[in-house]
Amino acid sequence: MKAMSMNWFRSLLVSSLAVVLCACSTTSPTVKAVVLAPAQNLPRIGECSAKLTHNADGNVEPLLCTDGHVNVLAWDYYARIGDAPILRLGPGASEREIETTLCTVQDATVQQRLNEFTLVSAYNGWAFGSRPAQVLNGAGCSAVLPTAPS
Repeated sequence: MKAMSMNWFRSLLVSSLAVVLCACSTTSPTVKAVVLAPAQNLPRIGECSAKLTHNADGNVEPLLCTDGHVNVLAWDYYARIGDAPILRLGPGASEREIETTLCTVQDATVQQRLNEFTLVSAYNGWAFGSRPAQVLNGAGCSAVLPTAPS
């Protein structure tokens, strides 16, 4: 009888731990994929919703959820704070188009543009690496944008 009650107790303990671990290891809820304005296409990866932290420099995080999906709250934030032309580019955008768009004059900080690039890269499944963002961090937009005739 004592062995049976110990097995029952052990079974109850394991079940309780499984429930606790399952509850603690959940990721941000995945939401049904929809086209996020101003994009014109469905995302190539999933979308999720995770509470935003607003930083002192006017940026938010997390941009992506722990599963790598696009945080729709972050996307919406960057789409609303000003014109973000890079968020309109689709999955077929070339590296040159992306760099040109990043270098277009806009009311956004470099960090905001980099965050927008991170979001849209995940959204569209781009695999350009960091090259497009490097134009904002040293390579320079002058090499990307056409110069005005003198």
